[in-house]
Amino acid sequence: MNEPAVTEVNGSLKDNATVENYLHEAALVKNAPSGNIYKNGNGKKVTNLGVHEHWNNPDSKKYSRNLGKKEGIELVKVKI
Repeated sequence: MNEPAVTEVNGSLKDNATVENYLHEAALVKNAPSGNIYKNGNGKKVTNLGVHEHWNNPDSKKYSRNLGKKEGIELVKVKI
């Protein structure tokens, strides 16, 4: 939603609050917002599909670990 190169090509994404629902569902799969129960190929309940979060703002680009939390995403800047 915050990538002009994407939203300019696909106008349906711009200002669409539901465009990331699949990411929220995957990040919260242990207690999915939809109420669905996800199982792997062996029929065992899946409790983790990764993380999803937003940075604090487009200028600082700080995620939870950059803001001092023990868990979550940390953005590491790499100079090439």
